[in-house]
Amino acid sequence: MQLLAQEDEMAKLLMTVLGIGYYSALLIVSEVGDINRFPDSYRWTDTIKTQLSWDNLSW
Repeated sequence: MQLLAQEDEMAKLLMTVLGIGYYSALLIVSEVGDINRFPDSYRWTDTIKTQLSWDNLSW
């Protein structure tokens, strides 16, 4: 499973968030799928980035 996570771009990005490992990243990717299918996907990702910056975490 770790190999799958390393090959998936979205999973790799998710694993940069403190506390998200390969298993959680793959779970999120499998549940959400393509984030761009949501009409407000850009606004949602901007909100997440803002929240992470307030928490002094990196995106």
